[in-house]
Formats: sequence, structure tokens, C-alpha cells
Amino acid sequence: MHGLRIGVDARPALWKRMGIGTLCENFIRTVKDVDTLNDYFFYFDAPPEDIINKYRLGHCRFCKIRNKLLFSDSFIPSVLKKDNIDIYLSFLD
Repeated sequence: MHGLRIGVDARPALWKRMGIGTLCENFIRTVKDVDTLNDYFFYFDAPPEDIINKYRLGHCRFCKIRNKLLFSDSFIPSVLKKDNIDIYLSFLD
């Protein structure tokens, strides 16, 4: 059986550890331990080196588009298609 390719809008993980930022970082921290069947792709709007190193993430992309609308309507659709994503998860929309 093949797993799914799941894209995650991980921008909130770069925010202060409050609310949605904490939720997103906890998801990133735990998902690889509880779901070994699927492949996760994490998308950021700033370089996520600290998170990549902390959680040893494999599939990460970032784009320096800080405008939320442009990020969601331009970068995300193109990268989801390029990465052949089956499911997209956002903590923001």
C-alpha cells in the first residue's frame, strides 16, 4: 500500500509559541512518530532551519512571500502541483 503525499502550511510554527503556532509546531513534532505510512511536505514563508534541524524534517520548501494572500493564492497552488500533493492541511484557512 502506498501512502499519501500530504502538504502542510507550516508557517505558524515559525511564530511565537502561542495558540496556532504551538499547535502547528506540536503537529510537526509528533506526526513523523505516529504516521510512518504517509509523506509530509512542509511549506514556510521564511527559512525554517531551526525547525528542520530540531525535528529532522525531510520535505520542506519556503518562499519569501510574506503577503498571506499571495502565499496562499500563488505559491501554494504551484508547489502543491509540483510536489504532487494528495491532501493539503492548513491551520490558517
